[in-house]
Amino acid sequence: ICASLVMAATAALKAVLESERVGTVSLRDSVRCASLARRLSQDWNGTGRGGSFFAALAPELVGETWAVSGEKEQAVVLACYMCYGMRIVDRESYHKNFRFEVENLISQVKTALLRSLSLPPDVVETPALRDNVLAIVVALSTRLPLLSLGDDGTSKTLSLSLVLSKMQGRFSSVKFLQSLRRAQLFQLQLSESS
Repeated sequence: ICASLVMAATAALKAVLESERVGTVSLRDSVRCASLARRLSQDWNGTGRGGSFFAALAPELVGETWAVSGEKEQAVVLACYMCYGMRIVDRESYHKNFRFEVENLISQVKTALLRSLSLPPDVVETPALRDNVLAIVVALSTRLPLLSLGDDGTSKTLSLSLVLSKMQGRFSSVKFLQSLRRAQLFQLQLSESS
């Protein structure tokens, strides 16, 4: 099932990229997707006792069940979205071509993450904020590098600040993030002369 999900995601991305005449899909993408899925389903926080990302996030669903059943399938769908779906601006065509409950599951994960972070009242929940928070939490928890690129005002810095303010290890106010190590921000300002 997991291999068929990765193949379906690859085919969906390829169809979208061919229609837009940009980008390609490589074997490296598939390997990255499988590696991320493995991390999300087995030891998502790198502690050796982390379990599944979805099992840890489940208490934030509040009366719902995941749109996709099975932790491995959930992990593969999220990994495919992270490795393939987030590369596309028009994500509806990706979801339509993928033909699985991708959109519902990803929406549930984003909602659960933002619910657990308890956004301040003056922060507006935008699609960019939801995407950035998801990418940052997954990247930091699985210890994967992340390049957060986008136009000015697309919540990149806000997302990072929100997540890092809650990632205080066992002292975190967010139960979901308590099993992660404490994150410290180190900023490096670059210029043409540095």
